[in-house]
Amino acid sequence: HGSGGAVLTLSGKAEEGEDSFDALVQGQPALFDTEDCAPDDTAVILYTSGTTGMPKGAELSHSNLMMNALASVSMTKLDSHDVSLVALPLFHSFGQSVQMNAAAASGGSMVLLPRFDAEAAMRAMTDHSVTVFCGVPTMYIALLNLDWKGPDLAVSLRLGVSGGAAMPVAFGVLILVVYV
Repeated sequence: HGSGGAVLTLSGKAEEGEDSFDALVQGQPALFDTEDCAPDDTAVILYTSGTTGMPKGAELSHSNLMMNALASVSMTKLDSHDVSLVALPLFHSFGQSVQMNAAAASGGSMVLLPRFDAEAAMRAMTDHSVTVFCGVPTMYIALLNLDWKGPDLAVSLRLGVSGGAAMPVAFGVLILVVYV
């Protein structure tokens, strides 16, 4: 895609230039070994930034991830028609839980950028009719400072979610400010 974003369709047929989950698993064994796990078993270890000392590994359980995703779906009113631009790091709870896991839990679509770039993000949002964008205030500021000549975001974008710091700018759509 011109935006540099990758599109993976989790259900249904992929559009030209997109990948489908079904195509990626085609030819793989139908059966595979699994591990039984309990809801309170560790699923991921996310590392803190260490702002108050040494970085620490925060263990999140399967239940934590599920509840975070469902709370994010409820907070943002995500549904299967939503398209989320994921430009936040997926090793952080904001990118992983508020965006990726919530989009998967709602049955929505994700457009993934390997790293945030204002022009690539704007192109991805307009190319893919993105409805939800999550970012930190500096990302919103970069988007506002971009000399964008392309289509208007207001056509599809219905919600922004900001975290990490107070939001110092107005963006033209509802912005939820969260601290994760």
